[in-house]
Amino acid sequence: YIWGWKNTPSVLFENLRVVGDACTATARSLWVVLQANVCDEGGKLGKHPITENMLRYQAHVSMAFGAEMISWACWSGWWTDNVVDKEGRRTAQFERVKTVNRELHALGAHTIRFRRTFTEFVAFDSSPNGLKGVRQTSVDASNGPAFKGVKTDDGAPLLVGHFLAKDGSNRHAIFLVPCDDPHDEGGKAHVVRFRADGRAPKAYGPEGEVALAKAADGTYSVSLRSNAGLFVEAE
Repeated sequence: YIWGWKNTPSVLFENLRVVGDACTATARSLWVVLQANVCDEGGKLGKHPITENMLRYQAHVSMAFGAEMISWACWSGWWTDNVVDKEGRRTAQFERVKTVNRELHALGAHTIRFRRTFTEFVAFDSSPNGLKGVRQTSVDASNGPAFKGVKTDDGAPLLVGHFLAKDGSNRHAIFLVPCDDPHDEGGKAHVVRFRADGRAPKAYGPEGEVALAKAADGTYSVSLRSNAGLFVEAE
């Protein structure tokens, strides 16, 4: 999949759903190639560079479907805003990709120990970036073996990947991505809330462990910005 041209977020979702489900069913590793520079063929991405948050959106959505290897399409020719200029000098886009890669390596240190089992779309029905053409329906909240009632307090669309430890220890995890701002047009912070089925969850972002708030009713919550990725393990 190449992010850009006249493709939409739902095309990315459907491609990842098909390939992610196939990889899960056959115990294969999911590898993806994502877009780092802009093409000249129209659509939203012909109007402005791909920002750090747009890079994050692509990568985190892919990780929620179990991607274990991410490459960036940085082709020259009809592409613009390349990571190096014609003289081979690094551009601002190179630094954007470098920043996001550092974050992905930090998250990957946790996610690589788990395998994806399934992914759910939460509250996508009312989203302008919905599921047109995606052969999977939206749910009000995501429920898995260890994590229940996963959703945003404000009803923002949330992608939830469910994972199981590769070592057979029955440890579960979720990967969370607020999907309300794929083109980086003014995202915001969302409160994500869930139950952990009596387990002790720990959350990890690109800067390390992230504190979870626990309410009197036993639910956990965390603030997560649009396009960000958060990995939550439950012992």
